Amino acid sequence: STHTRVSHIEGAERVCVDSSVLCCPVCYEVYSSVPFLLSCGHTFCSQCIRTMQTNKMVGEAGDMTIDCPMCRVSISSNAVFKNYIVDDLLRSVEDIGERESKRSAAATAEIIATLRLAKDRSEKKVTALELRIANLDKDLHSTKKQLRMMTLVVFAPVMGYLALKAFRSLFS
Repeated sequence: STHTRVSHIEGAERVCVDSSVLCCPVCYEVYSSVPFLLSCGHTFCSQCIRTMQTNKMVGEAGDMTIDCPMCRVSISSNAVFKNYIVDDLLRSVEDIGERESKRSAAATAEIIATLRLAKDRSEKKVTALELRIANLDKDLHSTKKQLRMMTLVVFAPVMGYLALKAFRSLFS
């Protein structure tokens, strides 16, 4: 059952973590080093633990005790342990952030490469279309010139005949 649970968590795409467990409940700072766990179950940063130990009191048995700021239970200063679970959790969150950042950078690079390819293809199409337009424009001017010449060839004799007829009518 434990193996199934672990493989399910490892296979999860996103895991939501309450960020408050990654911060010291006294100073509200994210744990910058391995935090400390009191025997009552509460976790604090090393700086706050040092402050608590500096302000420690002597217990009934003559040992040094500190009062947990969360539950006020009096705890022997020897009953303070490093909380590697929270430290591992912090590292895994950092790893997830790095992986997400790398994944995002890779996706961005892929999008940029795709856009560049599309841009290059579009530029080639635009160049081909501009060349086609230039050729069509050249053909149009050539056709217009030929049409003018044909108009002169076809209508010149008619115009000449009409001019001659008009000229003759002046003298008749």
